[in-house]
Amino acid sequence: MTKSSVYNELLLNSNKVVGKYFVIVYKTNITKLDKKEELVNLNFGITASKKVGNAVKRNWCKRRIRLLVNQINIKDFTKTFYINIIARKFMIDKSFSLLKKDFDFCIKKITNYEKKSN
Repeated sequence: MTKSSVYNELLLNSNKVVGKYFVIVYKTNITKLDKKEELVNLNFGITASKKVGNAVKRNWCKRRIRLLVNQINIKDFTKTFYINIIARKFMIDKSFSLLKKDFDFCIKKITNYEKKSN
């Protein structure tokens, strides 16, 4: 996601999943932006605020989140999702396996919510 309008739309009315090391804000569709509803798309944004640390630590957190996002199985999703992953300061000194476990837990919550809403 690159447009600030998408981030603003997510902040105003969206769902949240809170994990130990991430806050994931998501919405299934943003009507202004969805042109082809039959296409399944995952649009990700990554945010690390100054609370996480200096620029080096924030970029390090964002790189690790990007690695986690690349490992997602897109077949679990049946709709277009706009997802913003917000790093928490607790993730700085944690191992990648702990982060992956927490991230998978959060993604599983999102997919379960999606299945219930269908």
